[in-house]
Amino acid sequence: MSPGQEVNLIVDNISSKLDNVVNSLAIKLGVAADTLLPILLKQARIDGVMALLWSLTGLLIFLFGFYICYKFYVEKIEVIGNYSGNMRTTTRATEWEEVIFILWLAPAFCFVAGGLLFINYFSVAMNALLNPQFYILKQILSTLK
Repeated sequence: MSPGQEVNLIVDNISSKLDNVVNSLAIKLGVAADTLLPILLKQARIDGVMALLWSLTGLLIFLFGFYICYKFYVEKIEVIGNYSGNMRTTTRATEWEEVIFILWLAPAFCFVAGGLLFINYFSVAMNALLNPQFYILKQILSTLK
């Protein structure tokens, strides 16, 4: 069996399971399955677009956090020494007092949180937009549990 045939077999299996679940759900709701499936497909596209927007928001937060971390922790700046008056090279992070330590963590938090937000919502968006039948089946089965 070729890989293409295996993929077609898997897609047919998912489609038949989706049809069974949608038919049983339609019977419970008292509507025709033909009217329920287009509604679920439309909702999958809406969920996919919303997840894509959230993933782009996460990507922007990630890039902002990366930029701030670079400026704060890596980029070298010239400062005048406290006692000698000579110029020296350092980073912005070494010039801050320990009292405002929480501000040191804010760029790193943006970096990590934005990355996690992007990864989580991007996978949901790709699932809902590229394979809406599987997304619908997964949503229905998670709701029924």
